Amino acid sequence: MTYIVRAAHPADIAAMNLLGDAHGWEVTTEDTTDRLSLHTADAAYVCEQNGAITGWIYCANRTGWGYRAIDRLLVDPNHRGTGMARALVEQVLRDFASEEVLIAAWDRELHQFYEKLGFHVDSDDNMNRLPARP
Repeated sequence: MTYIVRAAHPADIAAMNLLGDAHGWEVTTEDTTDRLSLHTADAAYVCEQNGAITGWIYCANRTGWGYRAIDRLLVDPNHRGTGMARALVEQVLRDFASEEVLIAAWDRELHQFYEKLGFHVDSDDNMNRLPARP
């Protein structure tokens, strides 16, 4: 199956929220602190297949703390195991290759998935990936 990863747009919010509803995750274009905002995101990407949003990732700005954070990663259960999650994470890693990227709330069951992408557990029990070396 062919899919594309592209930047999320305001027109994608309804589809992103439909996927996020099961987890209580809501995306908006408003500048707010109680929901994920496309306005304040460092990066937000969707995975699209045949015109349908089948996954998304949200990367928040934590530059004041010295890293970028992947706050949310979601793939439709019917499309898991197809490489979509990997493609979404890899897009963030390309965009922020010179910076540390941290998984904000990582699922322990996905430990090996993140390790294969170059992440490791640090002394604070965070899953992170250090900047690429020049």
